Amino acid sequence: MFDSDGLLIWAKHNCPGSWNDGEMCFELCQKLSDPTKTLPNHGLCADTAFPVGHALYQHIVSPLKEGELEKIEPCLQPNASAVSTQITSLRQACEWGMGSIQKPFKRLTVKLPFRDAVRERRLKNIFMLWNVRVRDTGIAQIRESFGILFILLW
Repeated sequence: MFDSDGLLIWAKHNCPGSWNDGEMCFELCQKLSDPTKTLPNHGLCADTAFPVGHALYQHIVSPLKEGELEKIEPCLQPNASAVSTQITSLRQACEWGMGSIQKPFKRLTVKLPFRDAVRERRLKNIFMLWNVRVRDTGIAQIRESFGILFILLW
């Protein structure tokens, strides 16, 4: 997960590709539910596959799923549609973040080591280097495109 400055602030890596979002984000959901770790009125923007239970409703926003707009009162539909479109736009930032890590770290374009410990260490180092790079250069497509938008929405 990336913040509005383009820094990587949470990651679950070194996991099988078949795991779904619910399994991958269990630790993150625990942190979001803990009031000592998540400030009021703060949270994250997720895609529609991300599990949003009642305990996390205030901390996770996601676009409307297929068919949900029709279930909303007609007078509220234009606003709900506009908010959903903005959330979808913010989600694009995450996709940019994922792709932008691979560009400066060409090591990610080849197979990673088979041994779990070596692969995990390599990924952790790359993610830490990514944050050093973003802080040092100030270059992050997320920040350039959405920095002002994040201020307006939150």
